[in-house]
Amino acid sequence: QKIQQNKCLKKLVFSKDFRESISIETVSITGAVVAGFILASGLKLLEAMPSLLILIPGFLEIHGSISTSVASRISAGLFLGVIKPNFKPQRIIVGNAVAGIVLSLTLSLFLGLIAYSLESLLFNRANPQVIIISLMASAVSAPILVVTTVIFSIWFFRRHSDPNNVMGPYITTLGDIVGIITLIMIAVKVVYP
Repeated sequence: QKIQQNKCLKKLVFSKDFRESISIETVSITGAVVAGFILASGLKLLEAMPSLLILIPGFLEIHGSISTSVASRISAGLFLGVIKPNFKPQRIIVGNAVAGIVLSLTLSLFLGLIAYSLESLLFNRANPQVIIISLMASAVSAPILVVTTVIFSIWFFRRHSDPNNVMGPYITTLGDIVGIITLIMIAVKVVYP
């Protein structure tokens, strides 16, 4: 009977994990298509400022990775009982959120400098605005992504879902969409004031 119970339990866990993963992967694929359409709308801007082509992949990767790391820490804290599953400010959550935002800003500054340097080397033109665009876009998108990450990690946990299964694809997709939108909007304001 114990063997039968173990098989049923494994089947239940697998089906629950599978359902969580498949649904969020569907959201992830749809979000990637949306981000692609948004990026396509800014093609003229990319032609005017080639350094944005250098900036975009790293910018999206930075925000997706940092937000996923924050989600993983929040999830671990929830499972260990160090973080209470409520939406009140807690020292650990605030510390992780601030660290995520500061890290995003710091890496965006370095990324802007790299994009600026590579554009002057490869295209023989220099657009120092790319550094400002990278920093401003990060200043807008990083708080949005980190706060959303914290809220949804707790929300999924309270709904008895494993945030580790769900938050990676979800926050990466959200990071792509928010990152592309903020980059294009701020680049348009800086390039065409």
